[in-house]
Amino acid sequence: MRFYTKNFLFSGFLLFFFLILSFSFSLEFDSVGLSFIINLFFTIFFIALSLQRVINILLFFYIFNLIFMVFVPWIHYSENITIWAKIPFSGDEYFFTNIIIFLINIVVFIVYYFFPSKMKKTTDKYFNWKEPSFFVSLLICILSFFVVLYSLNFNFLRIFFRGLADDDFEYLELNPFFSILSYLSRFLPAFIFLRFIDSKNLIKKIVLFCFVLLCAFPTSIPRFMVAFIYLPIFLAYFKSMKKPIYITCVMLFSLFLVFPFLNQFRYFSTDTQLSFIPDKNFFIQGHFDAYQNFMDVLRFDFVTYGHQLLGVIFFFIPRVFWSNKAVGSGYQLAENNGYFFNNISMPFVAEGFVNFGYLGILFFSIFLGLIMKIIDTLYLTRFEFRDNNYLIYTGTFLCASFFFMFRGDLMSSFSSMLAGVIALYIAGRLR
Repeated sequence: MRFYTKNFLFSGFLLFFFLILSFSFSLEFDSVGLSFIINLFFTIFFIALSLQRVINILLFFYIFNLIFMVFVPWIHYSENITIWAKIPFSGDEYFFTNIIIFLINIVVFIVYYFFPSKMKKTTDKYFNWKEPSFFVSLLICILSFFVVLYSLNFNFLRIFFRGLADDDFEYLELNPFFSILSYLSRFLPAFIFLRFIDSKNLIKKIVLFCFVLLCAFPTSIPRFMVAFIYLPIFLAYFKSMKKPIYITCVMLFSLFLVFPFLNQFRYFSTDTQLSFIPDKNFFIQGHFDAYQNFMDVLRFDFVTYGHQLLGVIFFFIPRVFWSNKAVGSGYQLAENNGYFFNNISMPFVAEGFVNFGYLGILFFSIFLGLIMKIIDTLYLTRFEFRDNNYLIYTGTFLCASFFFMFRGDLMSSFSSMLAGVIALYIAGRLR
């Protein structure tokens, strides 16, 4: 891991920016506020260490922590905001959670830093792939579009809008296998399109990109899927954005502007007044509930001794054959505590506690550091930002999907990530 002066200068600017925001938002600077400041400083310090030659998952991990586990929770504490819980959180609970997050960040970095970066590059055979058959690629895209239409009950308006006023349609109740197929149909056209990035035939690329839009129009899919699909395409065309400083700016821009804008299409009508600049209220809504759900897990000592993890590993088993199969940890927490809304998040580190208590937090943190180092070494950090090949697209997809997994919950993020990996493999094997 090399250290670059410009990266630390950028991180200094980042720290200054968030401190200015904290003053402008009139955030608390008591003992709990001081713990947030310490986590803010160290998180940005770890971001500085993660700013290497190209993007990497470690950088995404600390960007997630900066926003979801430090700055926005600081706003919640200062404004005395409770998102789902029926009992407000005390200052001591915030302080204790900040200590745990501080230790998690250190453990993840130490494991990542000391795990060997030299490993067998079994993926070298994927270099310099030729353009696949356009006929086969087009056929797969057409089939994918049909599956998407079926999952939307052949409502063509839902190709472009995620939610419509006075429309109580919900996505079809899918068994695990068809759920994977539905995700595959969203992903495949985009990953096939990436195989044609260097094609000299503009018509082919336009046709395939039309299927990308039809199967996964940005305003018709969840925000995490927008990142899954369009971030690799974006970086394929704007190669310089693979530089860590640039991608950090892109991520912050997306979190503060793009995602709030897309969120307006969850319940869209002709009377909806679109806003391009979010107000402060956006940051005190359920989008940023990960930190408080982590606190709630600690407060109620919500431990299942591996039951939730078994549900993730064997997610493909239908509930008709497994009556007490685990649901998502966020859903289970909401049901246990009688929340009025149950589709809530559960950050990855909290999943560790849900499964094995405090030892689970340690084990999950160690595993996270290991798996991020392996993925970065195989798919990202071995390259230069100018490089453009299918391995980097794979690594970019994993960066986006891990970002979603950091927020959780693990069950939903794992299934969607698996579908994306399968789609990458299918698109990559086309000849």
